[in-house]
Amino acid sequence: MTSTDEDRFQLAFDEDHYANVVLDGVDAHAEASNRLWAATLLVDACVLLRLPRVTCATAQVLMHRYFCRVRMSGHDRLLMTTFACLFLATKIEETRRKVRDILSVFFHLLNKMYNLPDTTLDVASNHYNNWRNALLKNETAILSTLGFMVYTSHPHKFLLSYIQRLNGGQVLAQTSWNYINDFQTSVDCLRFGPEAIASASIMLAARELGMPLPSSPPWYELFGSTKAELEHICVRMASIDRMGAPTYHPLSDADRVDFSKIEEDNRQTIKHHEEMLRQALGPHHDHHGTVIVPQAVTDRPAVIAPQDGATRGALAAGTVAVHPAETTTIHIGIGRQPQQA
Repeated sequence: MTSTDEDRFQLAFDEDHYANVVLDGVDAHAEASNRLWAATLLVDACVLLRLPRVTCATAQVLMHRYFCRVRMSGHDRLLMTTFACLFLATKIEETRRKVRDILSVFFHLLNKMYNLPDTTLDVASNHYNNWRNALLKNETAILSTLGFMVYTSHPHKFLLSYIQRLNGGQVLAQTSWNYINDFQTSVDCLRFGPEAIASASIMLAARELGMPLPSSPPWYELFGSTKAELEHICVRMASIDRMGAPTYHPLSDADRVDFSKIEEDNRQTIKHHEEMLRQALGPHHDHHGTVIVPQAVTDRPAVIAPQDGATRGALAAGTVAVHPAETTTIHIGIGRQPQQA
């Protein structure tokens, strides 16, 4: 497939609509920072889900495309759209992951991000059901808004070919690759073609490493780019580093992260897990998950350490040694609950 053929399947970036409609009345710096925040969240989620880089890049591009046509209205809308973009990207790139796995990873990342207790997302809770329904609705909204134009050509696939033709080596390839990954967190990745982005990353990486590139004739002409275009992209690439750490910036006075709701969801999750544990263990336990073995079982109390496998085996066989002055207890910690299908 040629570059011209590929362009027919890609959604063109509408600069006028983005500037006059999407950004109308919105702080452009806050909007760009929120894109960086969501794109970085996608990177972290893909690492935990062990997804390839192409899936992450596709999810980032889908997110950028969607919010170039729809106004970014708030934290929750951006978050749910980010979930849906990753879920959709796993389908597009044939690296499928289950909805519960994706939501569980994002749940863990958000708890860590907002310094909340790291609990496990309960797939039987209302919180999970709300997130799941929102993900599926946003997936439909993304496809409808983009007109099912989800094909994406990434600069990564051009980069390695260009490096080989320039005999650039692994260090130049890795540095250029990193610049492309950073560029994917900005809406600028939609403004330029993948070939030009790959060439600009090579130019910027070569300058950083002090590595000369062929100048007679200029190397970038071999790849169909001009010096002015690459210089423009390099300036935008370098500007991403000056944005600082990815942080969500509220877009209005009403746009605030509801920490109390997140904390309440965590408390309800812990409470639900404890209740499930009580039901699983039966009547002989206390509220800390400690099993109380009735004295009639052993005739005399005995201390049973949970980590002592030999003692547990002896108890099952009826040969455990007992001591009159001690109490028979088994401490069972509340760990990760079995995942539902």
